[in-house]
Amino acid sequence: LNPTLQTLACGATVSGDTTGAPRGYGLFPSGEHWYTLELPPGLAASSNGSSLQVTLSTCSGATAFDTLLAVYRGCPAFEGAAQMVGGSDDSPACAADPTLSVVTVDVASGGDAYFVLVQGAPGEGGAGAAEGRYELTMT
Repeated sequence: LNPTLQTLACGATVSGDTTGAPRGYGLFPSGEHWYTLELPPGLAASSNGSSLQVTLSTCSGATAFDTLLAVYRGCPAFEGAAQMVGGSDDSPACAADPTLSVVTVDVASGGDAYFVLVQGAPGEGGAGAAEGRYELTMT
Protein backbone atom coordinates (compact mmCIF):
# COMPACT_ATOMS: atom_id res chain seq x y z
CA LEU A 1 0.00 0.00 0.00
CA ASN A 2 2.78 2.40 0.88
CA PRO A 3 6.20 2.36 2.48
CA THR A 4 4.87 3.71 5.79
CA LEU A 5 2.69 0.62 6.50
CA GLN A 6 2.93 -0.14 10.22
CA THR A 7 1.27 -2.58 12.60
CA LEU A 8 -1.18 -1.28 15.21
CA ALA A 9 -1.85 -3.34 18.34
CA CYS A 10 -4.64 -3.07 20.90
CA GLY A 11 -3.83 -0.38 23.45
CA ALA A 12 -1.26 1.23 21.16
CA THR A 13 -1.03 4.86 20.07
CA VAL A 14 0.92 5.87 16.97
CA SER A 15 1.73 9.28 15.53
CA GLY A 16 2.18 10.33 11.94
CA ASP A 17 1.92 13.11 9.41
CA THR A 18 0.08 12.69 6.12
CA THR A 19 1.54 15.87 4.61
CA GLY A 20 3.07 14.87 1.29
CA ALA A 21 2.39 11.15 1.94
CA PRO A 22 1.70 8.85 -1.02
CA ARG A 23 -1.83 8.71 -2.41
CA GLY A 24 -3.50 5.90 -4.22
CA TYR A 25 -6.06 3.70 -2.47
CA GLY A 26 -7.81 6.14 -0.14
CA LEU A 27 -11.28 7.58 -0.42
CA PHE A 28 -10.14 11.13 -1.30
CA PRO A 29 -7.13 12.71 -3.00
CA SER A 30 -5.00 13.38 0.06
CA GLY A 31 -1.92 11.90 1.67
CA GLU A 32 -2.73 8.57 3.29
CA HIS A 33 -1.20 6.37 5.97
CA TRP A 34 -2.06 2.68 6.31
CA TYR A 35 -1.84 0.33 9.29
CA THR A 36 -2.45 -3.37 9.71
CA LEU A 37 -4.26 -4.44 12.86
CA GLU A 38 -2.37 -6.85 15.09
CA LEU A 39 -4.96 -9.31 16.34
CA PRO A 40 -4.59 -11.31 19.56
CA PRO A 41 -2.93 -14.68 18.69
CA GLY A 42 -5.96 -16.73 19.75
CA LEU A 43 -8.32 -14.70 17.57
CA ALA A 44 -6.02 -14.52 14.55
CA ALA A 45 -5.58 -18.32 14.45
CA SER A 46 -9.17 -19.24 15.32
CA SER A 47 -11.70 -20.30 12.73
CA ASN A 48 -14.66 -20.66 15.11
CA GLY A 49 -16.33 -17.36 14.24
CA SER A 50 -15.01 -15.44 17.26
CA SER A 51 -14.80 -11.67 17.06
CA LEU A 52 -13.34 -8.76 18.96
CA GLN A 53 -14.63 -5.20 19.00
CA VAL A 54 -11.92 -2.58 18.46
CA THR A 55 -12.15 1.20 18.52
CA LEU A 56 -9.84 3.43 16.50
CA SER A 57 -9.63 7.13 17.27
CA THR A 58 -7.84 10.28 16.17
CA CYS A 59 -9.41 12.24 19.07
CA SER A 60 -6.29 13.84 20.46
CA GLY A 61 -4.82 17.29 20.89
CA ALA A 62 -1.94 16.00 18.75
CA THR A 63 -4.23 15.62 15.71
CA ALA A 64 -4.07 18.84 13.70
CA PHE A 65 -6.51 18.35 10.82
CA ASP A 66 -9.95 17.04 9.85
CA THR A 67 -9.38 13.28 9.74
CA LEU A 68 -11.17 10.39 8.09
CA LEU A 69 -10.73 6.76 9.20
CA ALA A 70 -11.64 3.67 7.16
CA VAL A 71 -11.23 0.01 8.15
CA TYR A 72 -10.99 -2.75 5.54
CA ARG A 73 -11.03 -6.52 5.74
CA GLY A 74 -8.60 -7.63 3.05
CA CYS A 75 -6.02 -5.59 1.17
CA PRO A 76 -7.36 -2.53 -0.69
CA ALA A 77 -4.43 -2.75 -3.14
CA PHE A 78 -6.08 -5.76 -4.79
CA GLU A 79 -9.25 -4.71 -6.59
CA GLY A 80 -12.27 -6.57 -5.28
CA ALA A 81 -10.29 -8.18 -2.43
CA ALA A 82 -11.18 -5.67 0.28
CA GLN A 83 -14.43 -4.96 2.09
CA MET A 84 -14.87 -1.72 4.01
CA VAL A 85 -16.16 -2.74 7.45
CA GLY A 86 -16.24 0.66 9.10
CA GLY A 87 -15.44 4.31 8.69
CA SER A 88 -15.71 7.68 10.36
CA ASP A 89 -15.47 11.28 9.33
CA ASP A 90 -16.74 13.84 11.83
CA SER A 91 -17.47 12.17 15.18
CA PRO A 92 -19.53 13.68 17.99
CA ALA A 93 -17.57 11.36 20.32
CA CYS A 94 -14.68 13.86 19.97
CA ALA A 95 -16.15 16.60 22.12
CA ALA A 96 -13.11 18.90 21.91
CA ASP A 97 -12.99 18.72 18.09
CA PRO A 98 -15.86 16.96 16.27
CA THR A 99 -13.94 17.06 12.95
CA LEU A 100 -11.81 14.19 14.28
CA SER A 101 -12.75 10.53 13.89
CA VAL A 102 -13.76 7.52 15.99
CA VAL A 103 -14.82 4.16 14.54
CA THR A 104 -15.68 0.88 16.29
CA VAL A 105 -15.66 -2.36 14.29
CA ASP A 106 -15.99 -6.07 14.95
CA VAL A 107 -12.82 -7.89 13.88
CA ALA A 108 -13.62 -11.52 13.10
CA SER A 109 -11.44 -14.59 13.37
CA GLY A 110 -10.49 -16.65 10.37
CA GLY A 111 -7.17 -15.30 9.24
CA ASP A 112 -8.34 -12.18 7.40
CA ALA A 113 -6.02 -9.18 7.52
CA TYR A 114 -7.48 -5.83 8.56
CA PHE A 115 -6.18 -2.50 7.28
CA VAL A 116 -6.80 1.00 8.65
CA LEU A 117 -6.60 4.15 6.54
CA VAL A 118 -5.90 7.58 8.03
CA GLN A 119 -6.40 10.50 5.65
CA GLY A 120 -7.88 13.96 5.45
CA ALA A 121 -11.56 14.58 4.90
CA PRO A 122 -12.52 16.67 1.86
CA GLY A 123 -12.78 20.41 2.31
CA GLU A 124 -15.93 22.50 2.08
CA GLY A 125 -17.48 22.63 -1.37
CA GLY A 126 -15.26 19.84 -2.70
CA ALA A 127 -12.00 21.62 -1.91
CA GLY A 128 -8.89 19.47 -1.53
CA ALA A 129 -8.66 17.18 1.47
CA ALA A 130 -6.72 18.20 4.55
CA GLU A 131 -3.34 16.76 5.53
CA GLY A 132 -1.26 17.03 8.68
CA ARG A 133 -0.14 15.53 11.99
CA TYR A 134 -2.28 12.95 13.77
CA GLU A 135 -2.33 10.53 16.67
CA LEU A 136 -4.18 7.22 16.22
CA THR A 137 -5.18 4.99 19.15
CA MET A 138 -6.59 1.47 19.07
CA THR A 139 -8.48 0.12 22.10
